[in-house]
Amino acid sequence: MSRSIYTCRPLMAILLLAGLGLAGTAPAAADASTSPAPAVATRPADPQWAISPGRGPSAGGTTVTLTQPEAGRFTQVSAKSSHSSAITSDGNLYTWGKNNRGQLGRDTGGSDRDENPAIVAKPAGVDTWTQTGAGAEHSIAIGSDGNLYTWGDNNHSQLGRDTGSATKDANPGMVAKPAGVDTWTQAITGNRHSMAIGSDGNLYTWGDNYYGQLGRGTDWEDENPGMVAKPAGVDTWTQIGIGSYHSMAIGSDGNLYTWGDNYYRQLGRGTTISTDRPGKVNKPAGVDTWTQAGTGNYHSLAIGSDGNLYTWGDNSQDQLGRDTNGNWRDANPGVVAKPAGVDAWTKAITGGYYHSLAIGSDGNLYTWGDNSQDQLGRDTGGDSHDPTPGMVAKPSSVDTWTPVIAGGNYHSLAIGSDGNLYTWGDNEYGQLGRNTDMNDRDGNPVSVALPYLVVLTGVEFDGQAATGLTANADGSWTAATPAHAAGQADVTISWTLNGTPQPDQHLTYT
Repeated sequence: MSRSIYTCRPLMAILLLAGLGLAGTAPAAADASTSPAPAVATRPADPQWAISPGRGPSAGGTTVTLTQPEAGRFTQVSAKSSHSSAITSDGNLYTWGKNNRGQLGRDTGGSDRDENPAIVAKPAGVDTWTQTGAGAEHSIAIGSDGNLYTWGDNNHSQLGRDTGSATKDANPGMVAKPAGVDTWTQAITGNRHSMAIGSDGNLYTWGDNYYGQLGRGTDWEDENPGMVAKPAGVDTWTQIGIGSYHSMAIGSDGNLYTWGDNYYRQLGRGTTISTDRPGKVNKPAGVDTWTQAGTGNYHSLAIGSDGNLYTWGDNSQDQLGRDTNGNWRDANPGVVAKPAGVDAWTKAITGGYYHSLAIGSDGNLYTWGDNSQDQLGRDTGGDSHDPTPGMVAKPSSVDTWTPVIAGGNYHSLAIGSDGNLYTWGDNEYGQLGRNTDMNDRDGNPVSVALPYLVVLTGVEFDGQAATGLTANADGSWTAATPAHAAGQADVTISWTLNGTPQPDQHLTYT
């Protein structure tokens, strides 16, 4: 039997910074409503080196030019609390912002923050990262090996693995797969708990369970991924979302299920009681199924099959984007009015601590709610919040916004049609990934520079080292070929990106 969890909220729980949640803002490479959650893009072919000329005498001594791969682009972003993470088209993972609990997954020289995006080292067996998620003070990522890795705060077992006596771990470590799970397909992190869908279609949760946010019968916390029982009619889970202390998932039946904390009515089930079992969100008239869902700190958002956006939960800062008749919370989904020119909302919705973001069918990005830290990315006329969706001004090189957006506590991120990542809002901990000239916030979308320092460390022709390896001003390298066997030679390129060794690449030389 499901236990009811009555919300006598300790002050600490109220003050803890949120882990916001959206597992489904993806480029067109994958339907975000039914496939791997946070902003996952299909990665292009591995970045390739080129050699010129591509042929020469086997006696060696030919000068060849080696051209480095083009810089990657940010293709996936995630943000929670005060740090951010992003995956690039070459499969590297970058993090920046607050690092007080090791949530950046890398050495920041003893500092508790870093405004500069830098690479998270890949564990053995991982060639690329395929998905990332930022929690309140912990992080999660799926590797190309299909394994799930976590790092950061582990005070509430949210890493899903044993860290001994330590309550944090700054290095990515593998989460053990339950029986029947060959690989992980989606993963997401909240304030103090985590969720992931396995290749078996089941949903697994771990970490803090104080409000029943794990969706299964367990103690107040559990470090082992455990299965959430599927409601009748659900064969598999297709998308997951996570709030501070509540969770949600769309089932294969098209229904949206929620569980956990309901103090702010964020479960959307018309009830006032928190629960540790998945239950259906009330469908408004005209909605047959839900196509996408996302969460803020204590509020929730979902797009219905009618193309409308619905919100519920906390509305203390107008984050629901609609009139709730003077009530600061609403237990039932209500429709958000579409701005002029928007026929429907696309598959890109997310929430921050007290603000929300969504992309319209016109390709514009709209924000509403709290603007105390300029996280709406637009002028609200001096008001600290705005209940009406308003358009974020596009930088000059951006025609439309891609469906890759994220909201942290008080900052926002979005990728434009020009391929650049833009950030705005609070920058107290460097979570914007850029310098804001001594200001702790910036309300203007400004691009994040992707660090790209390539160093060619070795070139071999059939195992014989080339000589005279020299870096050129244009970023290319030259070297002299060694003597090698006649015919086709295998050229092995060894290199680093931003100081991190990359997988060797192989070219042919005849």
